[in-house]
Amino acid sequence: PSITVADSSEEAMESVLLASEDMPTEPAATESPVSLDELSVPPLKGMVSSLTGEPISGARVRALAWLGSHPYGLDEDPLRGATSTGADGRFSLHWPEGARLLRIDARGYESKVIDYAGAVIALGIAAHVKLAPETLYTGQVVDAAGNPIADVRVAAEYAEDPSQIAATGQDGIFQIASGSRPALYFSHPDYGLNWIKPYGPEPVQTTLQPAASLRLRVMQENNPLPGAMVQVVSEIPKVLGYALRRKTDVTGCVVFDQVPTDVDALSNVAVFVIAPNGVKG
Repeated sequence: PSITVADSSEEAMESVLLASEDMPTEPAATESPVSLDELSVPPLKGMVSSLTGEPISGARVRALAWLGSHPYGLDEDPLRGATSTGADGRFSLHWPEGARLLRIDARGYESKVIDYAGAVIALGIAAHVKLAPETLYTGQVVDAAGNPIADVRVAAEYAEDPSQIAATGQDGIFQIASGSRPALYFSHPDYGLNWIKPYGPEPVQTTLQPAASLRLRVMQENNPLPGAMVQVVSEIPKVLGYALRRKTDVTGCVVFDQVPTDVDALSNVAVFVIAPNGVKG
């Protein structure tokens, strides 16, 4: 028998197929029983292919504790384990403690993220992950007067590599390859950060507004606290180069630039502070 796990959207197109491999035979009656102490969690085995079944070699297979920024603003690496697929598209990964997500990336294909804590797939079951081709998104970035803006850096949600960044030309036009319906983030030093979520591959137009600055002061026992680390928790990709972590100065203050003037745009942004002595707030 086989077990199929798929996304609820039609685009998933059998994104994950769990297929039974040859199951181990029952041990012979003459074999000594194995104690529980000798048992270990079997590695996660699987194959990565295109939607039509061609194996994808060199795909990155990673076990992550979380996706994007740390949920509590800590500067920690979510990576817990990694491997890559061979020429036949197959991989084997010993699932590390603390990992909760399986992420598959391959050049020219959409990334796939699967919730997996290491105890769902049993011995003899392999994961077959099918990746869809990347989608090319295009659009134009303009100012409030409708004039095109050049040199705007554009990155898709969860972009990790500088090669995944695009920049607008003199006409404000950009094109960027990414997964299905990601959020796109826009950064220019003279304007506020902006992000949109395209509803399809049709060209989009994005308007950047003048930027504001946000000045925060960190106090401890009613005294300014210099040297504290202020962390903005946001899904803004780090590859855009925007500093999400900044230290307070001698007056206990820190300034974040390129802040959107639209208050609603900041509704999902949180700020955490770590004092020099390690106290978090």
